[in-house]
Order: sequence, then C-alpha cells, then structure tokens
Amino acid sequence: NLDDYWFVEKTDANGEYEKLLPQGTYEIIVSTSTCQYVPYCIKKIVVQPDETRILDTIILQEASLLLIAKDGIVQGSVYNALDGKAIAGASIIPRSGWNNEEGVNLLEVYCYGERVVTDANGNFDITLPIGQYTLEISKDGYIIGYYNVVSRSDDGVQRMYYVLTPIMKDGEYRIILTWNSTPRDLDSHLTYYESGATTSSMHVYFSNKRGVIDGVKVAELDLDDTNGYGPETVTLTVNATILDNNAYFR
Repeated sequence: NLDDYWFVEKTDANGEYEKLLPQGTYEIIVSTSTCQYVPYCIKKIVVQPDETRILDTIILQEASLLLIAKDGIVQGSVYNALDGKAIAGASIIPRSGWNNEEGVNLLEVYCYGERVVTDANGNFDITLPIGQYTLEISKDGYIIGYYNVVSRSDDGVQRMYYVLTPIMKDGEYRIILTWNSTPRDLDSHLTYYESGATTSSMHVYFSNKRGVIDGVKVAELDLDDTNGYGPETVTLTVNATILDNNAYFR
C-alpha cells in the first residue's frame, strides 16, 4: 500500500511545517498547487527514532523566471576551517537536487569540463539552470564537503561561504560553526560534565580556548571569528582513558 509510504504536509502562514514520520530515509518534494514556484526535491532525509530533524531553509524560485532566463548563478568562496584562510584550487562539482552526493556531474552535462576550481582568493562562479543543487567541494588533504545551494537569476544572487576541514587524526572530532553576515559574531561553547555533575568541569570558548581534563588537553578553539560568516572551529580529541563513565560533552 503506497499510502503507507507517502505523506503530505502543508506549510503554515510563516512557511513552516512539521510532520511525524516513521523511521526511515525519505525524499521530500516541495511544491505549490498553483505552480507559482519551481518544485524542489531534497534527497536522503534520514529520520531516526526520538529525533527532531531541522532542515535547511528552502528558497523557492518563481516559475515565471524560467520564461525570462533559463540560467542562474551559483557563487561561493571556500575557506579553511582551522585558520579561516581562502583555499585555492578546490574542485567544485554540482549535482541536481539537494543531498545528492552520487549523481551525475552537471559540469559534464553542460560541457563545462569535469570540474570548476576556486581561484587564488577561494572564489568560484558556476552558471546553471535555475533550480536546486548539491555542491561537492574537495581538495587533497581536506575532508570532502557537500552543500545544498540554489541557482538564481534575480537580484537575490549572493556569494555564499563554505568551509573545508583538514583531514583529522584518529580520535579527533571537529565542530564547525558558520552563519551569515549578521550577527557579526557568534560564539562556540563546548562544556564537559562528569557523571552526575550539574556544573561543567571544562568550558572551551573565546576566553578559554583550551580544554583540559586531568592535565590532558582534550579540546581547543582553533579559530574565533568576529567578522561574520565564521568559521568558528573547535577540535575535540577523545581520550577514553581519562573520561568518566556516563560523562558527556555539550
């Protein structure tokens, strides 16, 4: 019975929506009954038990623009998550739809070659048909990044900021905070609570950039950004021998 696997939900007056779903992997199609906007498809939405998934904000493109201009522009800049410096020579591959990590490389479809690379300032521009895409951004020595983007042809086109993190060592984890131009400053905080404790025994943030447990460094604020966009980056080194049972980071 396909009705057991097909669900419909409408947005409210603020464009927001909420839906209870069984555990599984879903494809979300966003459309309007009036055909005023170009439909969007978001792939590989994984729903786990007792979990709330908050998805990226979806910007719908007016369908009438397809009659005026078939192509839009995706602009971006790529930076190193550890030091905030621009990454030159990073490869950019666009694929159709959101969360699409394995689809066809559209640069080959539109005869742009196999890839687009960032310039000396980490910038890139790609002309693509109006719609939504997944960008694969990669460079040797970095973990591949996947980002959902929109190709637009109106005055709403703006350069977006992306980060790549250098490959980590065993036992390392990295928390990367990014945002838009406003506010100018957001702060990343990492705390550690021992089993049963109500107050933290470690707090990493802009005024205390290194976190130590029993004399051993376990976390460090690598980059503190105060000029908008980020990144603000914390690297966590998990050493099981010094962590309490039932202790946790937050």
